[in-house]
Amino acid sequence: MTSTRPTGVTVIAILAAISGVFAVLGGLALLGMGAFGAAMGGPLLAYFGTFAGIIILALGAVTLYAAWGAWNLKAWAWTLLVVLTAIGLVLALFSLRSSFISLIVNAVILYYLFRPEVKAAFQRT
Repeated sequence: MTSTRPTGVTVIAILAAISGVFAVLGGLALLGMGAFGAAMGGPLLAYFGTFAGIIILALGAVTLYAAWGAWNLKAWAWTLLVVLTAIGLVLALFSLRSSFISLIVNAVILYYLFRPEVKAAFQRT
């Protein structure tokens, strides 16, 4: 590896890993809720739990992959982080339950990812 990982990228990678772990756990919990709903004869709970669990589980896996890529300064990880952060920013903008802090954190991360030294660390120009 020719580049040194900027401290901010290290922080983003760690936060992404933590977020990914929580998403995977949440996805598994929702899958369990779906199985519980199916066992109790509640079709709405079964369908919602299963569908939401699969989506959240997949998002968690992608986030963990992005965290690994960021930690190792993989060029593709920059794009994946930008996409995931942009999605988080849009969701924070349109969510009534989202906190203002989530909106600010996603905006700061997105801004940081576009800084020339960060792009250079990911071999992006």
